[in-house]
Amino acid sequence: MKSASFAMRTIVLMSLAAGLSLGASQTVNLTPLWDTARVLENPDKGWYHHYYDNSLDKYLLKSDADLDDFPGMNHLYLRVAWSYLEPQEGRFNWPLIDDLVDHWTPKGYKFSFRITCKETGITFATPQWVKDAGAAGAFFGPADRPNWAPDYGDPVFLEKLDRFHQAFAARYDGRPWVQDIDVGSIGEWGEGHNFRSTKQPIPWDIFKQHIDLYCRHYRRCTLTISDDYIYSSPQGLAGQFADYVVERGFAFRDDSILVDWYVKTYPGTFTMRSPELFQRTWQRRPNVLELEHYPIVLRSGNWKGPNGAEFGADLVRGAVELSHATFIGYHGDARQWLTDNPALTAELANRVGYWYFPQDITLPVEARPGQTVPLSITWLNRGVAPAYKRCPLQLRLESSDYSTLIDLPESDNRQWMPDQPVTEHCSIVMPPDTPPGRYAVKVALLYGGPDNRLIDLGLQQSLRDKHGFFTLAQLTAR
Repeated sequence: MKSASFAMRTIVLMSLAAGLSLGASQTVNLTPLWDTARVLENPDKGWYHHYYDNSLDKYLLKSDADLDDFPGMNHLYLRVAWSYLEPQEGRFNWPLIDDLVDHWTPKGYKFSFRITCKETGITFATPQWVKDAGAAGAFFGPADRPNWAPDYGDPVFLEKLDRFHQAFAARYDGRPWVQDIDVGSIGEWGEGHNFRSTKQPIPWDIFKQHIDLYCRHYRRCTLTISDDYIYSSPQGLAGQFADYVVERGFAFRDDSILVDWYVKTYPGTFTMRSPELFQRTWQRRPNVLELEHYPIVLRSGNWKGPNGAEFGADLVRGAVELSHATFIGYHGDARQWLTDNPALTAELANRVGYWYFPQDITLPVEARPGQTVPLSITWLNRGVAPAYKRCPLQLRLESSDYSTLIDLPESDNRQWMPDQPVTEHCSIVMPPDTPPGRYAVKVALLYGGPDNRLIDLGLQQSLRDKHGFFTLAQLTAR
Protein backbone atom coordinates (compact mmCIF):
# COMPACT_ATOMS: atom_id res chain seq x y z
CA MET A 1 0.00 0.00 0.00
CA LYS A 2 1.28 3.48 -0.86
CA SER A 3 2.29 5.68 2.05
CA ALA A 4 0.36 8.72 3.22
CA SER A 5 3.27 10.96 2.23
CA PHE A 6 3.22 9.53 -1.29
CA ALA A 7 -0.54 10.14 -1.50
CA MET A 8 -0.06 13.73 -0.36
CA ARG A 9 2.68 14.25 -2.96
CA THR A 10 0.25 12.93 -5.54
CA ILE A 11 -2.35 15.51 -4.48
CA VAL A 12 0.19 18.33 -4.62
CA LEU A 13 1.43 17.25 -8.05
CA MET A 14 -2.15 17.07 -9.30
CA SER A 15 -2.70 20.65 -8.15
CA LEU A 16 0.51 21.84 -9.82
CA ALA A 17 -0.37 20.02 -13.00
CA ALA A 18 -3.61 21.98 -13.12
CA GLY A 19 -1.57 25.16 -13.46
CA LEU A 20 -2.43 26.57 -10.05
CA SER A 21 -0.54 29.57 -8.77
CA LEU A 22 -0.11 30.79 -5.24
CA GLY A 23 -3.33 32.40 -3.96
CA ALA A 24 -5.47 30.76 -6.64
CA SER A 25 -8.25 28.27 -6.14
CA GLN A 26 -7.39 24.59 -6.42
CA THR A 27 -9.63 21.66 -7.32
CA VAL A 28 -8.27 18.27 -6.37
CA ASN A 29 -9.68 15.27 -8.20
CA LEU A 30 -9.98 12.51 -5.61
CA THR A 31 -11.24 9.68 -7.80
CA PRO A 32 -7.72 8.23 -8.38
CA LEU A 33 -7.53 7.79 -4.61
CA TRP A 34 -10.75 5.77 -4.29
CA ASP A 35 -10.77 2.25 -2.90
CA THR A 36 -13.82 0.37 -4.18
CA ALA A 37 -12.67 -3.09 -3.08
CA ARG A 38 -12.31 -2.62 0.68
CA VAL A 39 -15.48 -3.40 2.64
CA LEU A 40 -16.44 -0.38 4.72
CA GLU A 41 -17.68 -1.57 8.11
CA ASN A 42 -20.20 1.21 8.62
CA PRO A 43 -23.20 1.34 10.97
CA ASP A 44 -26.89 1.08 10.08
CA LYS A 45 -26.38 -0.90 6.87
CA GLY A 46 -25.16 -4.25 5.61
CA TRP A 47 -25.83 -7.92 6.31
CA TYR A 48 -27.85 -9.52 9.08
CA HIS A 49 -27.93 -13.07 10.41
CA HIS A 50 -31.14 -14.99 11.16
CA TYR A 51 -30.93 -16.40 14.66
CA TYR A 52 -33.71 -18.27 16.46
CA ASP A 53 -35.26 -18.55 13.00
CA ASN A 54 -38.83 -19.69 13.84
CA SER A 55 -37.41 -22.08 16.41
CA LEU A 56 -34.73 -22.09 19.09
CA ASP A 57 -32.33 -24.39 17.23
CA LYS A 58 -32.10 -22.97 13.71
CA TYR A 59 -29.08 -21.12 12.31
CA LEU A 60 -27.30 -20.93 15.61
CA LEU A 61 -23.65 -19.96 15.39
CA LYS A 62 -20.85 -22.47 15.89
CA SER A 63 -18.46 -19.75 17.05
CA ASP A 64 -18.21 -15.97 17.29
CA ALA A 65 -15.91 -16.06 14.28
CA ASP A 66 -18.87 -16.96 12.08
CA LEU A 67 -20.03 -13.35 12.43
CA ASP A 68 -16.74 -11.67 13.23
CA ASP A 69 -15.27 -12.89 9.95
CA PHE A 70 -18.32 -11.82 7.97
CA PRO A 71 -17.72 -8.52 6.13
CA GLY A 72 -20.40 -5.91 6.63
CA MET A 73 -22.29 -7.85 9.32
CA ASN A 74 -24.60 -5.40 11.09
CA HIS A 75 -27.08 -7.26 13.27
CA LEU A 76 -28.75 -10.46 14.38
CA TYR A 77 -32.39 -10.93 13.42
CA LEU A 78 -34.32 -12.81 16.09
CA ARG A 79 -37.51 -14.35 14.71
CA VAL A 80 -39.00 -16.04 17.74
CA ALA A 81 -42.44 -17.22 18.81
CA TRP A 82 -44.34 -15.32 21.49
CA SER A 83 -44.73 -18.56 23.48
CA TYR A 84 -40.97 -18.76 24.02
CA LEU A 85 -40.90 -15.31 25.59
CA GLU A 86 -44.05 -15.49 27.74
CA PRO A 87 -44.51 -19.19 28.60
CA GLN A 88 -46.83 -18.22 31.46
CA GLU A 89 -49.01 -15.15 31.56
CA GLY A 90 -47.04 -12.23 32.94
CA ARG A 91 -43.86 -14.30 33.41
CA PHE A 92 -41.29 -13.44 30.78
CA ASN A 93 -38.26 -15.33 29.54
CA TRP A 94 -36.15 -12.23 28.85
CA PRO A 95 -32.82 -14.09 29.23
CA LEU A 96 -33.57 -15.68 25.85
CA ILE A 97 -32.86 -12.24 24.38
CA ASP A 98 -30.73 -10.61 27.05
CA ASP A 99 -28.06 -13.30 27.07
CA LEU A 100 -27.51 -12.77 23.34
CA VAL A 101 -27.54 -9.01 23.75
CA ASP A 102 -24.96 -9.18 26.53
CA HIS A 103 -22.73 -11.35 24.37
CA TRP A 104 -22.96 -9.62 20.98
CA THR A 105 -23.52 -5.92 21.59
CA PRO A 106 -20.03 -5.37 23.09
CA LYS A 107 -18.75 -6.51 19.69
CA GLY A 108 -20.78 -3.76 18.00
CA TYR A 109 -23.68 -5.83 16.66
CA LYS A 110 -27.29 -4.73 16.84
CA PHE A 111 -30.55 -6.71 16.96
CA SER A 112 -33.87 -6.70 15.22
CA PHE A 113 -36.94 -8.68 16.23
CA ARG A 114 -40.02 -10.38 14.88
CA ILE A 115 -42.28 -11.98 17.48
CA THR A 116 -44.58 -14.48 15.79
CA CYS A 117 -48.01 -15.81 16.72
CA LYS A 118 -48.27 -18.66 14.20
CA GLU A 119 -45.63 -21.19 13.18
CA THR A 120 -45.75 -24.38 11.14
CA GLY A 121 -42.99 -26.12 13.06
CA ILE A 122 -44.35 -25.81 16.61
CA THR A 123 -47.85 -26.33 17.98
CA PHE A 124 -48.24 -23.12 19.94
CA ALA A 125 -46.46 -19.99 18.74
CA THR A 126 -49.16 -18.02 20.51
CA PRO A 127 -48.87 -19.35 24.08
CA GLN A 128 -51.28 -22.13 24.94
CA TRP A 129 -52.44 -20.18 27.96
CA VAL A 130 -53.95 -17.61 25.56
CA LYS A 131 -56.09 -20.34 24.01
CA ASP A 132 -56.94 -21.66 27.47
CA ALA A 133 -58.05 -18.14 28.46
CA GLY A 134 -60.74 -18.31 25.79
CA ALA A 135 -59.11 -16.95 22.64
CA ALA A 136 -60.66 -18.37 19.49
CA GLY A 137 -58.56 -20.27 16.98
CA ALA A 138 -58.10 -23.57 15.20
CA PHE A 139 -55.51 -26.28 14.54
CA PHE A 140 -54.00 -26.75 11.11
CA GLY A 141 -51.31 -28.90 9.55
CA PRO A 142 -50.76 -32.66 9.70
CA ALA A 143 -52.24 -34.67 12.54
CA ASP A 144 -48.82 -35.61 13.87
CA ARG A 145 -47.58 -31.97 13.82
CA PRO A 146 -50.60 -29.70 14.33
CA ASN A 147 -50.13 -25.97 14.77
CA TRP A 148 -52.63 -23.59 16.30
CA ALA A 149 -53.63 -20.36 14.57
CA PRO A 150 -55.45 -17.77 16.65
CA ASP A 151 -58.34 -15.75 15.35
CA TYR A 152 -56.27 -12.58 14.87
CA GLY A 153 -59.24 -10.35 15.64
CA ASP A 154 -60.36 -12.20 18.76
CA PRO A 155 -60.62 -9.74 21.70
CA VAL A 156 -59.00 -12.11 24.21
CA PHE A 157 -56.08 -12.74 21.85
CA LEU A 158 -55.66 -9.01 21.16
CA GLU A 159 -55.79 -8.12 24.85
CA LYS A 160 -53.06 -10.62 25.74
CA LEU A 161 -50.98 -9.63 22.70
CA ASP A 162 -51.24 -5.97 23.62
CA ARG A 163 -50.00 -6.64 27.15
CA PHE A 164 -47.06 -8.64 25.84
CA HIS A 165 -45.93 -5.91 23.45
CA GLN A 166 -46.39 -3.31 26.18
CA ALA A 167 -43.92 -5.28 28.30
CA PHE A 168 -41.56 -5.95 25.36
CA ALA A 169 -41.52 -2.28 24.37
CA ALA A 170 -40.95 -1.14 27.95
CA ARG A 171 -37.83 -3.29 27.99
CA TYR A 172 -36.44 -2.82 24.47
CA ASP A 173 -37.99 0.07 22.57
CA GLY A 174 -35.43 2.81 22.01
CA ARG A 175 -32.43 0.81 23.14
CA PRO A 176 -29.43 1.92 21.06
CA TRP A 177 -28.74 -1.62 19.85
CA VAL A 178 -32.24 -2.22 18.46
CA GLN A 179 -32.08 -1.89 14.68
CA ASP A 180 -35.80 -2.38 14.09
CA ILE A 181 -38.99 -4.11 15.21
CA ASP A 182 -40.71 -6.18 12.55
CA VAL A 183 -44.48 -6.79 12.60
CA GLY A 184 -45.04 -10.51 13.20
CA SER A 185 -48.42 -10.89 14.86
CA ILE A 186 -50.45 -12.19 11.87
CA GLY A 187 -50.04 -15.22 9.66
CA GLU A 188 -47.57 -17.96 8.90
CA TRP A 189 -44.16 -17.17 10.41
CA GLY A 190 -45.46 -13.67 11.11
CA GLU A 191 -45.46 -12.84 7.39
CA GLY A 192 -49.07 -11.65 7.26
CA HIS A 193 -50.49 -14.42 5.04
CA ASN A 194 -52.58 -17.48 5.87
CA PHE A 195 -51.16 -19.77 3.20
CA ARG A 196 -50.82 -22.76 5.57
CA SER A 197 -54.04 -22.21 7.54
CA THR A 198 -57.30 -20.46 6.56
CA LYS A 199 -56.07 -19.20 3.17
CA GLN A 200 -58.27 -16.18 3.81
CA PRO A 201 -57.24 -12.50 3.42
CA ILE A 202 -56.80 -10.23 6.42
CA PRO A 203 -59.90 -8.11 7.08
CA TRP A 204 -59.23 -4.39 7.18
CA ASP A 205 -60.34 -3.90 10.77
CA ILE A 206 -58.04 -6.66 12.04
CA PHE A 207 -55.08 -5.40 10.02
CA LYS A 208 -55.62 -1.91 11.41
CA GLN A 209 -55.80 -3.13 15.02
CA HIS A 210 -52.44 -4.88 14.71
CA ILE A 211 -50.73 -1.96 13.04
CA ASP A 212 -52.12 0.41 15.67
CA LEU A 213 -50.86 -1.91 18.41
CA TYR A 214 -47.28 -1.66 17.13
CA CYS A 215 -47.51 2.10 16.66
CA ARG A 216 -48.86 2.50 20.17
CA HIS A 217 -46.02 0.64 21.85
CA TYR A 218 -42.97 1.25 19.65
CA ARG A 219 -42.40 4.98 19.43
CA ARG A 220 -38.61 5.21 19.42
CA CYS A 221 -37.44 2.57 16.96
CA THR A 222 -37.84 1.80 13.27
CA LEU A 223 -40.84 -0.37 12.43
CA THR A 224 -40.82 -2.70 9.42
CA ILE A 225 -43.50 -4.84 7.81
CA SER A 226 -43.42 -7.57 5.17
CA ASP A 227 -44.96 -6.73 1.82
CA ASP A 228 -46.96 -9.96 2.25
CA TYR A 229 -49.21 -8.13 4.70
CA ILE A 230 -50.24 -5.75 1.95
CA TYR A 231 -50.92 -8.42 -0.66
CA SER A 232 -52.73 -10.71 1.77
CA SER A 233 -55.46 -8.09 2.07
CA PRO A 234 -58.92 -8.49 0.53
CA GLN A 235 -59.08 -7.84 -3.18
CA GLY A 236 -59.06 -4.13 -3.93
CA LEU A 237 -57.77 -3.04 -0.51
CA ALA A 238 -54.01 -3.42 -1.03
CA GLY A 239 -53.63 0.27 -1.79
CA GLN A 240 -55.49 1.24 1.37
CA PHE A 241 -53.36 -1.15 3.44
CA ALA A 242 -50.17 0.25 1.92
CA ASP A 243 -51.21 3.86 2.49
CA TYR A 244 -51.95 3.11 6.13
CA VAL A 245 -48.50 1.68 6.95
CA VAL A 246 -46.59 4.22 4.86
CA GLU A 247 -48.37 7.12 6.57
CA ARG A 248 -47.47 5.64 9.95
CA GLY A 249 -43.77 5.48 9.20
CA PHE A 250 -43.13 1.82 8.44
CA ALA A 251 -40.34 0.54 6.22
CA PHE A 252 -40.90 -2.53 4.03
CA ARG A 253 -39.16 -5.87 3.89
CA ASP A 254 -39.41 -8.60 1.25
CA ASP A 255 -39.15 -12.10 2.74
CA SER A 256 -39.31 -13.93 -0.59
CA ILE A 257 -36.18 -13.19 -2.62
CA LEU A 258 -35.18 -16.38 -4.54
CA VAL A 259 -38.22 -18.35 -3.36
CA ASP A 260 -38.78 -20.76 -6.26
CA TRP A 261 -42.33 -19.64 -7.07
CA TYR A 262 -41.20 -16.00 -7.17
CA VAL A 263 -38.19 -16.88 -9.35
CA LYS A 264 -40.59 -18.37 -11.89
CA THR A 265 -43.33 -15.75 -11.53
CA TYR A 266 -41.45 -12.47 -11.17
CA PRO A 267 -38.14 -12.80 -13.07
CA GLY A 268 -38.55 -9.32 -14.55
CA THR A 269 -38.48 -7.75 -11.10
CA PHE A 270 -35.75 -10.04 -9.73
CA THR A 271 -38.24 -12.17 -7.73
CA MET A 272 -39.79 -9.11 -6.07
CA ARG A 273 -43.58 -9.09 -6.22
CA SER A 274 -44.17 -5.54 -5.07
CA PRO A 275 -41.22 -3.22 -5.82
CA GLU A 276 -43.63 -0.27 -5.96
CA LEU A 277 -44.02 -0.45 -2.17
CA PHE A 278 -40.30 -0.06 -1.63
CA GLN A 279 -40.21 2.92 -3.97
CA ARG A 280 -42.52 4.71 -1.54
CA THR A 281 -40.26 4.40 1.48
CA TRP A 282 -36.59 4.08 0.57
CA GLN A 283 -35.78 7.79 0.63
CA ARG A 284 -36.94 8.07 4.26
CA ARG A 285 -36.65 4.61 5.85
CA PRO A 286 -34.38 1.55 5.60
CA ASN A 287 -35.87 -1.25 3.50
CA VAL A 288 -34.89 -4.88 4.11
CA LEU A 289 -34.41 -7.98 1.93
CA GLU A 290 -34.54 -11.58 3.12
CA LEU A 291 -33.32 -14.37 0.87
CA GLU A 292 -35.01 -17.75 0.76
CA HIS A 293 -33.39 -20.28 3.11
CA TYR A 294 -29.99 -20.90 1.54
CA PRO A 295 -30.19 -24.73 1.74
CA ILE A 296 -33.52 -24.58 -0.13
CA VAL A 297 -32.09 -22.23 -2.75
CA LEU A 298 -29.25 -24.69 -3.38
CA ARG A 299 -31.61 -27.68 -3.64
CA SER A 300 -33.98 -25.86 -5.99
CA GLY A 301 -31.20 -24.99 -8.41
CA ASN A 302 -31.75 -21.26 -7.96
CA TRP A 303 -28.15 -20.77 -6.88
CA LYS A 304 -25.35 -22.08 -9.03
CA GLY A 305 -21.63 -21.50 -9.12
CA PRO A 306 -19.27 -19.70 -6.75
CA ASN A 307 -20.79 -16.38 -5.72
CA GLY A 308 -23.97 -17.41 -7.56
CA ALA A 309 -22.27 -16.43 -10.81
CA GLU A 310 -24.02 -19.06 -12.95
CA PHE A 311 -27.46 -18.32 -11.53
CA GLY A 312 -28.88 -16.44 -8.58
CA ALA A 313 -26.51 -13.56 -7.89
CA ASP A 314 -27.91 -11.29 -10.60
CA LEU A 315 -31.40 -11.74 -9.16
CA VAL A 316 -30.13 -10.67 -5.75
CA ARG A 317 -28.25 -7.73 -7.24
CA GLY A 318 -31.36 -6.66 -9.11
CA ALA A 319 -33.54 -6.93 -6.01
CA VAL A 320 -31.05 -4.82 -4.06
CA GLU A 321 -31.16 -2.12 -6.73
CA LEU A 322 -34.94 -2.23 -7.14
CA SER A 323 -35.73 -2.17 -3.42
CA HIS A 324 -32.97 0.31 -2.48
CA ALA A 325 -32.25 -2.08 0.38
CA THR A 326 -30.27 -0.99 3.41
CA PHE A 327 -30.11 -4.49 4.93
CA ILE A 328 -29.90 -7.97 3.41
CA GLY A 329 -29.99 -11.43 5.01
CA TYR A 330 -28.71 -14.65 3.42
CA HIS A 331 -30.97 -16.80 5.68
CA GLY A 332 -28.77 -19.75 6.49
CA ASP A 333 -25.49 -20.88 7.97
CA ALA A 334 -23.14 -17.91 8.08
CA ARG A 335 -19.97 -19.89 7.46
CA GLN A 336 -21.43 -21.84 4.54
CA TRP A 337 -22.75 -18.71 2.84
CA LEU A 338 -19.47 -16.82 3.24
CA THR A 339 -17.38 -19.79 2.09
CA ASP A 340 -19.51 -20.19 -1.02
CA ASN A 341 -19.90 -16.49 -1.81
CA PRO A 342 -16.99 -14.37 -0.52
CA ALA A 343 -16.79 -11.91 -3.41
CA LEU A 344 -20.55 -11.34 -3.62
CA THR A 345 -20.74 -10.89 0.15
CA ALA A 346 -18.14 -8.10 0.02
CA GLU A 347 -19.75 -6.50 -3.02
CA LEU A 348 -23.23 -6.33 -1.48
CA ALA A 349 -21.92 -5.29 1.95
CA ASN A 350 -20.80 -2.07 0.27
CA ARG A 351 -23.66 -1.63 -2.19
CA VAL A 352 -26.59 -1.92 0.23
CA GLY A 353 -27.39 1.27 2.09
CA TYR A 354 -24.99 4.20 1.73
CA TRP A 355 -21.39 4.05 0.40
CA TYR A 356 -19.62 7.41 0.42
CA PHE A 357 -16.84 8.74 -1.81
CA PRO A 358 -15.53 12.32 -1.93
CA GLN A 359 -15.19 13.05 -5.64
CA ASP A 360 -13.32 16.36 -5.55
CA ILE A 361 -12.55 19.28 -3.26
CA THR A 362 -12.16 22.95 -4.21
CA LEU A 363 -10.49 25.45 -1.90
CA PRO A 364 -7.88 28.25 -2.05
CA VAL A 365 -4.23 27.40 -2.34
CA GLU A 366 -3.43 29.77 0.53
CA ALA A 367 -5.25 31.60 3.34
CA ARG A 368 -4.44 33.95 6.19
CA PRO A 369 -5.30 33.74 9.89
CA GLY A 370 -8.80 35.06 10.57
CA GLN A 371 -9.78 34.79 6.90
CA THR A 372 -13.06 33.17 5.81
CA VAL A 373 -12.15 30.43 3.37
CA PRO A 374 -14.70 29.04 0.85
CA LEU A 375 -14.64 25.31 0.43
CA SER A 376 -16.70 22.86 -1.61
CA ILE A 377 -16.70 19.08 -1.68
CA THR A 378 -18.50 16.92 -4.22
CA TRP A 379 -19.74 13.64 -2.77
CA LEU A 380 -20.89 10.50 -4.53
CA ASN A 381 -23.02 7.91 -2.74
CA ARG A 382 -22.37 4.65 -4.60
CA GLY A 383 -24.81 2.71 -2.43
CA VAL A 384 -28.45 2.13 -3.29
CA ALA A 385 -29.96 4.13 -0.40
CA PRO A 386 -29.28 7.23 1.65
CA ALA A 387 -28.30 7.29 5.28
CA TYR A 388 -31.19 8.11 7.60
CA LYS A 389 -29.08 9.68 10.32
CA ARG A 390 -27.32 13.00 9.89
CA CYS A 391 -23.60 12.65 10.52
CA PRO A 392 -21.74 15.93 11.15
CA LEU A 393 -18.84 16.65 8.83
CA GLN A 394 -15.70 17.90 10.51
CA LEU A 395 -12.52 19.32 9.03
CA ARG A 396 -9.07 19.09 10.54
CA LEU A 397 -6.26 21.47 9.56
CA GLU A 398 -2.99 19.88 10.55
CA SER A 399 0.69 20.65 10.22
CA SER A 400 3.64 19.02 11.94
CA ASP A 401 3.18 21.18 15.05
CA TYR A 402 -0.39 22.54 14.91
CA SER A 403 -3.87 21.09 14.54
CA THR A 404 -7.39 22.49 14.76
CA LEU A 405 -10.89 21.09 14.24
CA ILE A 406 -13.60 23.02 12.36
CA ASP A 407 -17.25 21.97 12.02
CA LEU A 408 -18.94 22.17 8.61
CA PRO A 409 -22.63 22.64 9.51
CA GLU A 410 -23.65 23.20 5.89
CA SER A 411 -23.09 19.52 5.16
CA ASP A 412 -25.95 17.01 5.38
CA ASN A 413 -25.12 13.45 4.32
CA ARG A 414 -28.81 12.47 4.32
CA GLN A 415 -29.11 14.40 1.06
CA TRP A 416 -26.47 12.34 -0.73
CA MET A 417 -28.81 10.21 -2.81
CA PRO A 418 -27.58 7.13 -4.70
CA ASP A 419 -25.42 7.69 -7.78
CA GLN A 420 -26.06 11.46 -7.84
CA PRO A 421 -23.01 13.68 -7.23
CA VAL A 422 -23.79 16.36 -4.65
CA THR A 423 -21.60 19.44 -4.26
CA GLU A 424 -21.76 21.05 -0.82
CA HIS A 425 -20.52 24.62 -0.42
CA CYS A 426 -19.10 25.39 3.00
CA SER A 427 -16.87 27.99 4.55
CA ILE A 428 -14.32 27.89 7.33
CA VAL A 429 -12.65 30.63 9.32
CA MET A 430 -8.93 30.21 9.72
CA PRO A 431 -8.21 30.48 13.44
CA PRO A 432 -6.49 33.79 14.26
CA ASP A 433 -3.59 31.95 15.90
CA THR A 434 -2.87 29.72 12.90
CA PRO A 435 0.94 29.61 12.47
CA PRO A 436 2.32 30.00 8.95
CA GLY A 437 3.02 26.76 7.18
CA ARG A 438 1.75 23.94 5.03
CA TYR A 439 -1.42 22.19 6.26
CA ALA A 440 -3.11 18.95 5.40
CA VAL A 441 -6.87 19.41 4.92
CA LYS A 442 -8.61 16.39 6.41
CA VAL A 443 -12.28 15.43 6.86
CA ALA A 444 -14.31 12.94 8.87
CA LEU A 445 -18.00 12.09 9.14
CA LEU A 446 -18.94 11.70 12.80
CA TYR A 447 -21.45 8.95 13.57
CA GLY A 448 -21.10 9.34 17.32
CA GLY A 449 -22.15 6.90 20.00
CA PRO A 450 -20.27 5.90 23.14
CA ASP A 451 -17.13 5.07 21.14
CA ASN A 452 -17.22 8.26 18.99
CA ARG A 453 -17.48 6.17 15.86
CA LEU A 454 -16.67 7.64 12.46
CA ILE A 455 -18.16 6.79 9.06
CA ASP A 456 -15.56 5.11 6.88
CA LEU A 457 -15.10 6.56 3.38
CA GLY A 458 -14.18 4.81 0.15
CA LEU A 459 -10.65 6.15 0.04
CA GLN A 460 -7.28 4.47 0.25
CA GLN A 461 -6.30 3.56 3.78
CA SER A 462 -3.04 5.47 3.39
CA LEU A 463 -5.03 8.72 3.48
CA ARG A 464 -6.51 8.00 6.91
CA ASP A 465 -4.70 9.25 9.99
CA LYS A 466 -4.69 7.83 13.49
CA HIS A 467 -7.82 9.84 14.34
CA GLY A 468 -9.76 8.41 11.39
CA PHE A 469 -9.63 11.60 9.30
CA PHE A 470 -8.91 11.38 5.55
CA THR A 471 -6.51 13.79 3.87
CA LEU A 472 -8.09 15.43 0.82
CA ALA A 473 -5.85 18.41 -0.02
CA GLN A 474 -3.22 20.84 1.24
CA LEU A 475 -3.47 24.50 2.17
CA THR A 476 -0.79 27.08 2.90
CA ALA A 477 -1.29 29.48 5.81
CA ARG A 478 0.51 32.84 5.40
